[in-house]
Amino acid sequence: MLRYISAVFLLFSLPLHAQQMAEDSLYVRTFLEAMMERTKGNDEAAFDSLLHCVSIDSTRAEVHFFLAPYYYKRGERGKALKSYVRAAELDSTCVDYVEALSSAYYDALQYDKAIAAAEQLRKLDSQREDVLNVLI
Repeated sequence: MLRYISAVFLLFSLPLHAQQMAEDSLYVRTFLEAMMERTKGNDEAAFDSLLHCVSIDSTRAEVHFFLAPYYYKRGERGKALKSYVRAAELDSTCVDYVEALSSAYYDALQYDKAIAAAEQLRKLDSQREDVLNVLI
């Protein structure tokens, strides 16, 4: 009986696993396409591909991190800040994400949050003495 239940469970879980693998593959292909377009200087194509990545999987920090500069270029500072916040929320151990967030808060004149992010950055990388400049 236990084998039967296990087999039924396996049969029903396979399509879900296959669907997740397909979504992961699509995300990776689309993200790589965005990075290639970015490298070529095709900002619009890169931006569109990154937006498509978010529609595939919005839980990936890297896509939010790379979207933010495009929002800045478009003059959408609020969206840029939200993208940096989301990237740092999704991966709070990535020095690049936290550093960008601190700078974005500073740019938005949100000094308390900029200092908090700088302090977090200092905890992540104790060798970064340049971070102390934000704290002063």
